[in-house]
Amino acid sequence: MKAMILAAGMGKRLRPLTNVYPKVLLPVVNVPMIDRIIKLLKIHGVEEIIVNAYHNYQMISDYLKGGNPFGMRVEIRIEKEILGTGGGIKNTQDFWDKDPFIVINGDILTDIDLREVYEFHLRRNNLVTMVLHDFPVYNKVKVDREMNIVSIGPGTN
Repeated sequence: MKAMILAAGMGKRLRPLTNVYPKVLLPVVNVPMIDRIIKLLKIHGVEEIIVNAYHNYQMISDYLKGGNPFGMRVEIRIEKEILGTGGGIKNTQDFWDKDPFIVINGDILTDIDLREVYEFHLRRNNLVTMVLHDFPVYNKVKVDREMNIVSIGPGTN
């Protein structure tokens, strides 16, 4: 299985820390956030990862290419301008095959069971399955009773 870690954002809500460091490299209990995401992906069967990067991309690239302690293929895709989630995925289309894949934000802390999400996705025969946190300030996705997306509001990408 393959996955994409979204790491191109500016990290505006974490300034001034992100003026110097990309948010995915900020440590939480001495472990960079991106390490936590990669480990989560690995324990759920992901073997190949692509990471999009824009803000302080060189630091992300240097960090991930400095050896492979995760035992999996990790590729970096630099964006010349921020493309948003959909644009970032499109920019990596040569990485994907016909199988479903995971896209995950690089700046989250979670212990979600990705296998359960993947199996749900396959059972429902969805084109896309999204895992959302119900936090209206940032989540502009509306769903119906069956959890089908009915709209994605302004201010989302």
